[in-house]
Amino acid sequence: MSLDDNPLRAEKRKKLHALKEKGLDPFPHNFNRTHQTKDIVAKHSGLSAGETVEGETVTLAGRLMTTRVMGKASFFNFQDQSGSLQGYVRLEELSEDDRAFFDLVDIGDIVGVSGFVFKTKKGELSVHCKSFRILCKTLEPLPEKYHGIADVELKYRSRHLDLIMNQESRQVFETRSLIIR
Repeated sequence: MSLDDNPLRAEKRKKLHALKEKGLDPFPHNFNRTHQTKDIVAKHSGLSAGETVEGETVTLAGRLMTTRVMGKASFFNFQDQSGSLQGYVRLEELSEDDRAFFDLVDIGDIVGVSGFVFKTKKGELSVHCKSFRILCKTLEPLPEKYHGIADVELKYRSRHLDLIMNQESRQVFETRSLIIR
């Protein structure tokens, strides 16, 4: 079975080539983040629905886990080592390169975002992105979002996927590393 037999793999590789054709680097050498998601949640969880934090720009990096496109605006969730946060993008506010990155992003890609913090009308803490970059383009699809990895043997053979998809496994791994250290 070749790599192109899986349509998800083939689509990811097409998007990688499209990025390269546009002159965009899908694997940049550095990205300076200023915050982790836990810092944002701890500092701004007291905002009321619809409230915005003006004058403070946050820069975060994490793995894209979900996207919800709603016309010219989109919501997405990304997670870093410390937790998960929602991002909000209005396509007309992004530069041409950032729009190309957003159009060619896939679930599982590691992204870098920069913008300001606000709470949506429904009360979810979010980052209104003024900049959006792909920091690492994934070439393999992640397991199904809701069920994760159900097969125990596959879970141990593909430990990296279990650590990406399962918060409990990640916490056990981090705790065990601290104890051993």
